[in-house]
Amino acid sequence: MNRLEEAKKAFLEVRRILTEKHEDFALAKAYKKPWKWYREHATQEAIEILRTEAKAN
Repeated sequence: MNRLEEAKKAFLEVRRILTEKHEDFALAKAYKKPWKWYREHATQEAIEILRTEAKAN
């Protein structure tokens, strides 16, 4: 699996979790992150960062 596929898989997992929990503002932040960001962060870590950013705005 190449890096783009890894990033896409991570993004889709984050998107699935945020959609299930109806966290629309965090989900909006997720769409603005570059692919590289998803390779650098674990799924749960990424979700916590997105939640924190959504609450800050």
